[in-house]
Amino acid sequence: MSGYDYYRLQEFYDRILSKWKGKIQTLEKCCEDSRRLLNTNTQAKLLSQLENLKSYFYSAKYYATTQEENKIKVLKEIIAEMKKLEFEIKSELKKSN
Repeated sequence: MSGYDYYRLQEFYDRILSKWKGKIQTLEKCCEDSRRLLNTNTQAKLLSQLENLKSYFYSAKYYATTQEENKIKVLKEIIAEMKKLEFEIKSELKKSN
């Protein structure tokens, strides 16, 4: 991969990860705002899902900066898991409101 292609790919991942950072912050705020409406089990489940989402986010940040051959495949898998968790968290919040 040429230096220019690598730079463009890096910019692409930076944009995606910036959007995810904002999404995670929004979900954290929604969970915090809904905290008093949620029972203890639901709170624990949401906190666990948020922590998993953050973990995937940090893994994606790591892979976005590596030179590994399977980087794109791994990032796609990580982002798919992040989307799944985001959907689960939003669904849980909708049920509670």
